[in-house]
Amino acid sequence: MPVPALACFVAWIAYGALLWRRSPRWRARVQSLSRTAKGVGGTGLLFLGAAVLLGGLASLAPLGLAREGKLEPGGWVLAGVVGLAFVHAQVVAVALMVALVQENADAARGSGPSK
Repeated sequence: MPVPALACFVAWIAYGALLWRRSPRWRARVQSLSRTAKGVGGTGLLFLGAAVLLGGLASLAPLGLAREGKLEPGGWVLAGVVGLAFVHAQVVAVALMVALVQENADAARGSGPSK
């Protein structure tokens, strides 16, 4: 595995772990959102993150950042940034979905309001 790929992987995992540690605060903040907003926002971010990732990676060759199946240094930077955007969107989406699931569980038990 090339060193830049390992560096990107470590950065993505570390960033995801940092964001997930903050997700309880996000879930507390999104409690005021409607159930629809949580569901649509979470689902939308899952797809948006995937679109950003795939679009960014697909743009490497046309931008001249990938040649002969290998990434140029600028390609690694773009791949790293696109990967971080993907991780961010996925973690925020999961935080929204977890808040929605918790709200559904509370409503089923009768201990929380359902919007």
